[in-house]
Order: sequence, then C-alpha cells, then structure tokens
Amino acid sequence: MNATCLGTEITGHPCFDLAELEVPGDIDFSLPTNIRLGHLAERVVSQLIQASTNYNLLFENVQLIENKQTIGELDFILE
Repeated sequence: MNATCLGTEITGHPCFDLAELEVPGDIDFSLPTNIRLGHLAERVVSQLIQASTNYNLLFENVQLIENKQTIGELDFILE
C-alpha cells in the first residue's frame, strides 16, 4: 500500500515537506534501538520537527475513529 499526501484539494492545507524544516545546527537526542524501523523513522521526524524554528508540533499519533472503529491515524498535526 502506498500512502499519498492529502493535498490542498482535500484538506485545504498544503502537504508537509520535510525539506522545509529550519533546524538550527546539531540536535542532541537519543534514539531507542528496540523499536521497529517505521516507529524509529517517526521518532526521528518528531525530533526534527520539535527542534525546528518554523513549525510547532501540536499533536502526534491522533487516531481517527468512526463508529467505534479506527479508520486511520494522523502522525503529526503541525502549526
């Protein structure tokens, strides 16, 4: 399955581009070694967003639930 960006036509907001993060210098954070690759990638992106000067991380891993059933998840909600 390929995930696609929910573009402006669906959300009314542009897609997030990791290259737009403005991260000052070196970042010091430790990463766990006992988690799956996908979770590790999410952790790295989360740390980069939190260290950035141009984005504010509002929420992480927000489940979308409809009729008591999870229909998806939003990894990050940014400002």
